[in-house]
Amino acid sequence: MRLYGLILLGAAVLLAKVSANSDAQAATSFATAEHSVSTNRFLRVSEISEVGNEERVISTKIIPGADLVSNFVLKQWLAVLLKTNTNTDNVYAMLKLNAADDNIFQNSRFLAWATYVEKYNAQHPGQPSSMLPKLTKKYGNERLGTILDAAKHVESTKNLATNLQTEQMKVLKSAKLSTDDLFSMYKLQGGAPDLLASPGLRIWIR
Repeated sequence: MRLYGLILLGAAVLLAKVSANSDAQAATSFATAEHSVSTNRFLRVSEISEVGNEERVISTKIIPGADLVSNFVLKQWLAVLLKTNTNTDNVYAMLKLNAADDNIFQNSRFLAWATYVEKYNAQHPGQPSSMLPKLTKKYGNERLGTILDAAKHVESTKNLATNLQTEQMKVLKSAKLSTDDLFSMYKLQGGAPDLLASPGLRIWIR
């Protein structure tokens, strides 16, 4: 209950900043809160259950300092899910990550999920969970390869993207794909200039 109290306290502090004339609106998910462009300020607090069905949705677009509180709430919510051993696939769905675009590595909820997976695996060393199947299902190998290669060149996502790329190549090699198939997948079948410029080349020669 102490954890829930901290979450409610954080939400209450944020609510106190909202003008008495501001309209309160219900938010249906983390996704709608993150993309809201409404000029109204809103806060929604829903009931927390013992099995991890906890949710706090806060507008971070209008109120100064709201991002800090929103991130705090997200971390506490994920901490509750971790304590209840909620599997990583379910958390992926709860965070609405299947709706993310190709800039998923810039998505704060995706990065929070990556941290959740890491902590979940630390608690379940005998049954580690992988992020790759969900990402592969969403983007496909070719598109995901390009996304991972781009994320490798951003310092904050370099390690995560590199690890996922290495895992992807292991999966592809274990599937015994031919060199031609791999070259086709990563669009390496062009001339020398195209070959050298292709993100797929860096994946293939690892």
